Amino acid sequence: MCGLSQKTGNYPGVTVDKKTGYFTQNSIDFEVIDLPGINSLYAKSKDEELVIKYLADSKQKDFPDKIIILVSALNLKRNLYLFHQIKDLNIPIILAVNMIDVAEKRGVFIDDEKLSETVCCPVVKISAKTNFGINELKNELVLPISVSENLEINYTSEISSTELEKLTLQHNKLSNYHTYLAITQNEIQVNDFLTEKNTTVHKLKINESILRYRFINSYIKDVVKVDKSKANDFTTKADKILLHPIWGYVIFGLILFTIFQSLFAIAAYPMDWIDMGISHLADFSKSLLPNGYLNDLLSQGIIPGVGGVLIFIPQIVILFLFFSFLEESGYMS
Repeated sequence: MCGLSQKTGNYPGVTVDKKTGYFTQNSIDFEVIDLPGINSLYAKSKDEELVIKYLADSKQKDFPDKIIILVSALNLKRNLYLFHQIKDLNIPIILAVNMIDVAEKRGVFIDDEKLSETVCCPVVKISAKTNFGINELKNELVLPISVSENLEINYTSEISSTELEKLTLQHNKLSNYHTYLAITQNEIQVNDFLTEKNTTVHKLKINESILRYRFINSYIKDVVKVDKSKANDFTTKADKILLHPIWGYVIFGLILFTIFQSLFAIAAYPMDWIDMGISHLADFSKSLLPNGYLNDLLSQGIIPGVGGVLIFIPQIVILFLFFSFLEESGYMS
């Protein structure tokens, strides 16, 4: 969006601080703050704590006017959990569904209009890699975004909306969900209340996950359609051959046969080298030491015994190397 580049990776800890960029759209200047990626508003690491504290403090000077939630089109259901959590914070929100090009190649199609109607916020399909939909996303930021004041509470069954509203007013929180998060983070102490309800903070978090995914499941099938017949990516084309009811087993047998034949053929050379090395070492130790029990123990016992184990290492290494290729390529799974 801002023409900047950042180091990215499919592992935690790549972005552990706020990153800021700027762009102008329709003569309006925007400051964009990119926060570390998280899966939920329950922190398990320092970078997640940074995001949660940032979103919870509405009085800070750079508190966002609008939030873009970036989700993956290939993991929409899982990502929507975080989306609904942040939506309940009562901040204007846009849902950006990324990797839409990859999803459609794999036969996954998302009805953005129906999804927008269901979640009551703008939804934009994008591909950050190809820049598809980025301009449309910027245009959505220019437009006003309404926020529902009385959001339906679908994250707790233990605490009623009336009780949450009282606590929200009492502790001067921005929304009921801000209050709920403060309770689950033990910032607001309601131990007597939880005891009365026969629950704990841990149970509240678990129940929230159950209730939110139940709500997501109620509409996800209407907005995400999977049609593998329309998929045209390499994986799907390969699967049609490799997972064929008949040829799939033939190919599997040929792959295993090739692996084991290659295993013995390739391993033969290092195994011969180890065998020769152990033999020379045994002869050397025999000639070095005087005849006796110690000589026999070392030259005919310990050295050949260790050699008998070492000689199999090339086969084991090569076997695991082949299996790692099968695993990493996706064929094993």
